[in-house]
Amino acid sequence: MQDVRFAVRGLLRQLGFTAAVILLLAIGIGANVAMFSALHQALIRPLPFAEPENLVLGRTTFNGYINPDMSAYDYFDYRELNEVFESVGAIRTGSRFATVTGGDEPERVNTVLVSWDLFPTLGIPPATGRFFTPEEGIFGAPNVVIISGGYWRRRFGGSPSTIGQTITVGGTAQTIVGIMPPDFEFLHDVDLWFPMRRDSPEANSRGWHNWLMVGRLKPGVTIEDARVDFNVISARLATEYPETNRDKEVLLTELQEALAEDYQTTVVLLMAAVGLVLLIACGNVASLLLARGATRRSELCVRAALGASSARLVRQLLTESLVTAIAGGILGTTLAIWFQKLILHVVPADVPGMDSLAVSWPMLAFALAVSVATGLLFGVLPAVQAARVTIAGNVGSGTRTTDSRGQRFQSCLIVTQVAVSVILLIGSGLLLKSFATLRSVQPGFDTANLLTTE
Repeated sequence: MQDVRFAVRGLLRQLGFTAAVILLLAIGIGANVAMFSALHQALIRPLPFAEPENLVLGRTTFNGYINPDMSAYDYFDYRELNEVFESVGAIRTGSRFATVTGGDEPERVNTVLVSWDLFPTLGIPPATGRFFTPEEGIFGAPNVVIISGGYWRRRFGGSPSTIGQTITVGGTAQTIVGIMPPDFEFLHDVDLWFPMRRDSPEANSRGWHNWLMVGRLKPGVTIEDARVDFNVISARLATEYPETNRDKEVLLTELQEALAEDYQTTVVLLMAAVGLVLLIACGNVASLLLARGATRRSELCVRAALGASSARLVRQLLTESLVTAIAGGILGTTLAIWFQKLILHVVPADVPGMDSLAVSWPMLAFALAVSVATGLLFGVLPAVQAARVTIAGNVGSGTRTTDSRGQRFQSCLIVTQVAVSVILLIGSGLLLKSFATLRSVQPGFDTANLLTTE
C-alpha cells in the first residue's frame, strides 16, 4: 500500500503527463474491451440452450460442396432413421414477412416455419403456454402460432390472457398456443413461428432444399458416432432416390461452431486490429516513461544513496505503471460503452448477440486483465532502465541523458511504432479499396430510377 500511495502522489505531481498517459491507454484499452465484448457474445458465450455442447447442425453436401439447406423429405428420413439423436428439429432457412390485421392498423411481422420438435430439441421452455404438438405438424391440422416475447409485449401489452386468442395473419386466423422468452432468438429475428406441416406445399419435396436440421445427441454419443450413422443413412437414401440423393450427404457440425463460421474471421480480425492500436499506445507510453525517467534520474539516485536497491526502485516504478494502467482501464471501460455503439456499424448485422452488447462480468474481467497486462507491458523495460543508476556515478550528474542502452531501447520502440503504424495504414488502405470496389460492382442491369420495397 505504501508503494501505491507514493505512486499516486508522484503521478498527481505531474498531472499533465499523467492525464496524457491515461488518455492514451483509455483509448487503446477501451477499444479492446468493446471488441472483446462483441467477440464474447459471438464466439465464446455458450448458446442459451440446455446442454448446448450436445446440439448439432446438419447441412447437405453435394460431391463435397456444402449446400446449407436440406429438403423436407430428407429431414423426415434422417429424423426417423437415425440412432444417435434423442430429438431432431428443423427450421426453414429463410424468414418471411406477413401482415397481421385486426388491430388498430395492419402490422408487418417476420415469420418462419419450424418443425414441431425444434424447440424441445433446443431445450428452452416457453415463457407461457406450450410448444407445437406432433399432430399440429400434419397438413390440415388447426392453424396455430407461437409468438415472440417482444411481439407479446408490443401487441398484447404482456397480458397473461393472450394464450388462446387468435390473430389474423395474411388473412388466416391463427390461435396463439405459446409465447417464447423475451431474449430468445435462433437464426432469424422473428415475431411469429408457424408449424412445419408434412405434405404441405412447403414440405412436400425431396428436391426443394430450404430447411436446416438441428439434432441433440443422445447421452454418450459423440459427433463422430453421429457422422458414421448419417453416412449409412445417406448411402441408403442415395440407393432409394438416385435422382435426388446421388452424391448427397449430410455434414454434421457442432451448432456453436457452425453458427460462428460465417463471421468468425471478421470478428477475430477486428480484435487483432484493435490489439495493434493498444500496442501502439503502449509504445507511446513507454517512450514517455523513458523521457520521464531521464528527468527523475536525480530522484532515483538519491533513493539509491539512501539504501534503496535496484529491485526496490523497479517495484516502485512498476507500481506507478500499474496504477496508471488501471486508471486508464477504468476510463477505457467507460469509453468501451460508447465504442460498443460504433461496433454495431462495423460488425455484420447477422452476427448474433450484437443487439445485446452491454457491460458484463466477462467484459469487466477482461478489462482488469488487459489493464494489468498493459501496465506490465509498457512499464517493465522503462522501469528497469530507469533503475540502472549508481550512487557514485549519478548523484552529481543531475539530469543526465539516458545511456547508450536506453537510447537503443528508445530507438527500438520508435522503429516498432512506425512498423505497426505502417501495417495499420496499409490495412486501412486495402479495406478502403475493397469497399470502393464493392461500391463500383455492376449488377448487370441499369439501376437508375429503380426502387425496392419490403
